[in-house]
Amino acid sequence: MNFQSILDTLRSSHQDYPFNALEYEGREGVLVGIDSDRGICVFIRSSGEAASPSIRTAKIMIEFNAPYRLFVDGTRRETGGFHTIRCLSNDPEDTRLFISVSESILSNLSTPLSVYSLTSIFYSLVSLFKIGAASDLRQERQGLWGELFFMKHFDGFAKWAPTWHSDPARLFDFSRDNRRVEIKSTLRSERIHEFSHRQLFSLSSEDIVIVSLLLREDDTGISLKALIDEAKAALRGTHYLVRLERAVIRAAMNDPKETGPQYNEAEALSNIACFKAGCVPQFPTNEPEGVSGTKYRSDLSTAPRMGEEDIREWLAAWMSTVI
Repeated sequence: MNFQSILDTLRSSHQDYPFNALEYEGREGVLVGIDSDRGICVFIRSSGEAASPSIRTAKIMIEFNAPYRLFVDGTRRETGGFHTIRCLSNDPEDTRLFISVSESILSNLSTPLSVYSLTSIFYSLVSLFKIGAASDLRQERQGLWGELFFMKHFDGFAKWAPTWHSDPARLFDFSRDNRRVEIKSTLRSERIHEFSHRQLFSLSSEDIVIVSLLLREDDTGISLKALIDEAKAALRGTHYLVRLERAVIRAAMNDPKETGPQYNEAEALSNIACFKAGCVPQFPTNEPEGVSGTKYRSDLSTAPRMGEEDIREWLAAWMSTVI
């Protein structure tokens, strides 16, 4: 059973115990449970370490080697020390995030579970609970659509997730060593995009590629929600899912009824173009002393594009640097 199935089973069992739990399949020593208030809990059996102080916020709490008495698998009582993280909030969005992040980390079988695993869940959730929606949702959603569309069609979500920005304030959408990728999209017929000067006028050691998308709104096109769902399926079981959740919150796409913008997928794919940053019209100099944050629009219509062979070589070089 997956995380949600375990919770559904526990909530339908009506056992009158402070903590009811089921073993998490494939993870020895890990249990998923609910408390008497239906709050979600994750337990890891500890091996006798000394208890440490708990850490608590208004929404979650983490404890180390704390004594608990559980009713396990509906058949037996178990008393002992557990490392545990508990969701203290009943808000549907908070519990959704708790389930999503917990399942992502617990189901990553390549990573041994430890106190660090629970700590990762805790701090990932703390950061997610602090995020608010962007002020310009139209632009935020269009930008996220472009990034996910690019990942989907250029080697897949799992390939790009390790280098995807963890914060929307980052200068580039994807970064690895000295390589950078910035995704730009527009609803105009002209290939005009707004740039930060720093995205174009690079250090000599940086290799920057601009990916330009021409989009057309289409009621039968692929929606942002559909791309998010595809990305979640591809990233489930990895800690990169947290990056996706962060982007989802910023774009206010955490309402299951919200589909977001829809763009024609075939047209977007046929109208995609890649450019070396040095070939994009720009001011050919550093910002003068005392000036920063310069932004301007550049028309890429006449800029030389990367050819198919250039793109293949670029992708091969980029992917060879990704662990």
